Amino acid sequence: MKIASIHPPSACNGVDQFSWAASPQGKFTVKSAYELLDHSRVQESATYWKLAWSWKGPQSIKIFIWLVLHNRLKTRAELAAQHLNIDPSCERCGAGLENTIHVLRDCPYSRAVWLRLIRGNNQQHFFESSLADWMSENLQSQSTSLGNNLWRVIFGVAIWRLWFWRNWFIFTKDYWESNTIAMDIKVRAAEIQRCNSFLSTTDSNRIEKWIRWIAPTWPWVKLNTDGAMKPSGHAGAGGLIRDYRGVWQIGYSANLGACSVTSAELWGLFHGLSIAWLYGYCRVMVEVDSK
Repeated sequence: MKIASIHPPSACNGVDQFSWAASPQGKFTVKSAYELLDHSRVQESATYWKLAWSWKGPQSIKIFIWLVLHNRLKTRAELAAQHLNIDPSCERCGAGLENTIHVLRDCPYSRAVWLRLIRGNNQQHFFESSLADWMSENLQSQSTSLGNNLWRVIFGVAIWRLWFWRNWFIFTKDYWESNTIAMDIKVRAAEIQRCNSFLSTTDSNRIEKWIRWIAPTWPWVKLNTDGAMKPSGHAGAGGLIRDYRGVWQIGYSANLGACSVTSAELWGLFHGLSIAWLYGYCRVMVEVDSK
């Protein structure tokens, strides 16, 4: 039956041609050849790509998640594997091998933070799986140890901050308590979740609005101030005063040391008003940030 079902060669059917079976069009491409030779890895990479870029949060954290999914963090074990003259053991706890899963989960310093973020009935399974399964389960989880839909965001922020605090310890030898790091993670995750909720409810009603600087009327001047804080906690502030023509009059900046973002904004405002008073400006309009 099989032989009978094959049509014999015929001139009316045209000349036989070569066809590449791995491509729907029958044409050879490097991409199709790569997928044919390494089909499982391509599928895995596509899955990881979706896990990383579907995470709802800042782009910097998405990139970090992508690096973790591909096991590309420059841990001491990874650097030693690249034939660098470096001890692969963990500098914080002394474990023999500091790899990605150790830094982000199994190191006692990281483990102490996780124990403050997850409930007891979820803790045993959380610390048992491999890196790939651990990342996949937590990035796809809709349920959370906190009882709401916040866990995916918390998990992404947590691994990002744990890597930051690991590097902070290595370069400064300054150790932060686990409750402080856990609170830092919760605050950042809550802010991201608030932004996600706002965008999901306003996407259909969003209106693009241009914001520009508007000169005050004579004889007023306008003071614009701003404050900012680095991840290290170091803060600064600055501002400038312009007249009714938009002409720059006075500018200033201040090194504030360690303080919160709110304190930095207020100190920037305080310094600006003090300088305005010192230079004799009594009619001052104040704008903080861009809006």
